[in-house]
Amino acid sequence: MQVGFIGSGNMAWALARGWGDPVLATDSGSGRAAALAAELGGEAVASIRELADRADLVVNAHKPPQLAEVAAEVGDAARVVVSILARTPLAEVAAAYTSAAVFRIEPNTPVELRRGVLAALEAGGVRAALARALDDVVEA
Repeated sequence: MQVGFIGSGNMAWALARGWGDPVLATDSGSGRAAALAAELGGEAVASIRELADRADLVVNAHKPPQLAEVAAEVGDAARVVVSILARTPLAEVAAAYTSAAVFRIEPNTPVELRRGVLAALEAGGVRAALARALDDVVEA
């Protein structure tokens, strides 16, 4: 499964390290996406749309006020969107991504060590897809 992170802040790093597989990543020009991709063997991509086109699972790890702008750039390219956006209700994310399966998770930083906890909320009855996607992050 190819995971793509839109935003490469601390929580994106924790999740990506927990997955342990190469990831696609973007940032707003900070260089953190390239550093994350170099560490995990992944790739920093040039645009949000390219990331969405190539990823099986898109993780929204950007700043919450950017939701509408990012969703517009992603368009209908994303099949599964996982949001870790603080203070952003699942309904708001689902409204921005009408053609994708949408989840909201609230991870804690121990996911980096595969010992974390994720509180998850689904939209539209797609719990099995989320469980498969997150199975590689948190060991039972």
